[in-house]
Amino acid sequence: GRLASVAWPPGLAMNLESPRKILVPGDTIGIIGAGISGLICAKTMLEAGFRVAIFEKRSFLGGVWHAGYSNLAVQTDRNLYEIPDWPFPPTYPRCPDLEQVRAYLATYARHFGIMPHIHYNSEMKKLTELKHRQSWRVTIEDTVTHVTTHREMDFVVICSGLFSVPNIPVIERRQLFKGPVLHSSEFNSRYLKSTAHQNVLVVGYGKSAIDCAMMCSKTAHEVTLLFRSAHWPIPETLFKVPVPQLLLNKLAHPLLPLYQRPTFVERMIHFFLWPLVWLFWRVFEVLLSFGLDLSRCNILPTARLEEDWFSGDFFWTPQFTEVIRQGHIIPVTGELREFCSDGVILKTGEKLQVDLVVLATGYKGSLSCTSYSKPFQELEAEEDGIWLYRHCIHPKLDNLAFVGFCASLCSPLTAFLVSQWLCGVVRGDITLPTKQQQLDEIENMKRWKRSFMPPKYFRASVVNFHMGSFHDELLRDLELDPTRGLGLVKQLLCMYTPLDYSTVGVEIAERRRMSAESEEASGASGEESCSPPVLRHRLSWPRQ
Repeated sequence: GRLASVAWPPGLAMNLESPRKILVPGDTIGIIGAGISGLICAKTMLEAGFRVAIFEKRSFLGGVWHAGYSNLAVQTDRNLYEIPDWPFPPTYPRCPDLEQVRAYLATYARHFGIMPHIHYNSEMKKLTELKHRQSWRVTIEDTVTHVTTHREMDFVVICSGLFSVPNIPVIERRQLFKGPVLHSSEFNSRYLKSTAHQNVLVVGYGKSAIDCAMMCSKTAHEVTLLFRSAHWPIPETLFKVPVPQLLLNKLAHPLLPLYQRPTFVERMIHFFLWPLVWLFWRVFEVLLSFGLDLSRCNILPTARLEEDWFSGDFFWTPQFTEVIRQGHIIPVTGELREFCSDGVILKTGEKLQVDLVVLATGYKGSLSCTSYSKPFQELEAEEDGIWLYRHCIHPKLDNLAFVGFCASLCSPLTAFLVSQWLCGVVRGDITLPTKQQQLDEIENMKRWKRSFMPPKYFRASVVNFHMGSFHDELLRDLELDPTRGLGLVKQLLCMYTPLDYSTVGVEIAERRRMSAESEEASGASGEESCSPPVLRHRLSWPRQ
């Protein structure tokens, strides 16, 4: 009876396929993980008036930033890694180290009142969907006392991240090797001292592998860097030209592999001028090889640059090739087959005599679906990750979202914008497409990414150099200006940084205030609205 009296906007059909619950201030939101994405999401939801509970399985906040190898630091310039509305202190260096990032996140949590909402030593063991209540029951185990409790939440946000659990490959005959085998996250100063006059093997080829090899080269007798294939690095500068500034602007965007929804100009450039686009990347490869001395050091990648940069980017360590030329690090292309008592044996049969092995093999997501509800389990059926609408929600899962599952070159900025977008969704400010339209969008994204991105377990989450286009889509959904007020010349030539988005939260709050005042004034004058009333379980409108 009540819905029949609703005046539906002209041209829109009512979407009766599982109404999405609209949250109101005071409703509860459970956030899994107190890493950087979890903290950003918590602040956004708290400012919107929701009651927030953050469940962190460790005894500290910060996620991967609380533990790491000795010289772990932000890969790129701090201006690309900071949270938009909380810049790094001006006294910090260009690339803040582990301790500085920890302090930065702690002050962020204290300043915005997040600390009282964090439940430490609280590991989520199970999520149970309560369909009749449109909520979730979160089963939490205290990691100290092992006592299990249950909390019912109106909405749950998974913020455990893409790279939260060390990825440790299984290598045969590990028990035969007499020396220590560590993941790079465990490689602290104590182990570094033990490398003196020893042969060290570092497995991997990324930022952490190069950092660990560089550290060991100062004390060890010999350091071998073993990798299956080299990857193209992103240097801060190349022949004194800032590379991020060169590629992270709208003028260079048409040279990238086409975005999922390219502009007319980008399509025309790739259709009519594709030889010039191809030539640009081949010249860039030559410049990188020559400028970074990759070929002479036997670390020249074989993959195409424009595709390899979407397989897991890393920023360049300038002194790396110099240390290789000096003979302190020996790069070897190959794969481990098994351990032996005094070293390892490669798949080619070659034996490397080593005393210590560091597995700089990266991280993987901590999302294990074995104890989750059945629809949740279906999300990890794909080998290349969890495919989500706007890298945040899935139409099969109501009242549940993911933040921090989008790999970009400015991950805090992306998490910030995704959190703002999600807040708009749960408050009903953003009208979502139908579930079928969301599934179709996900399928289109799969075809697009799989057409050029190398196969990786996190390919579903990668945006990297396309982050500008993705951020623009989020802002357009929020009905905010994606140009951030910059003129045409600056838009084309300048690189957007997190500070360009620092006022997004304020803009949204101001618009909500004006909307509320308008509704109050309309109600006071006795005017009737032609739009449907905002119900607690309001129906979503299909986008036309």
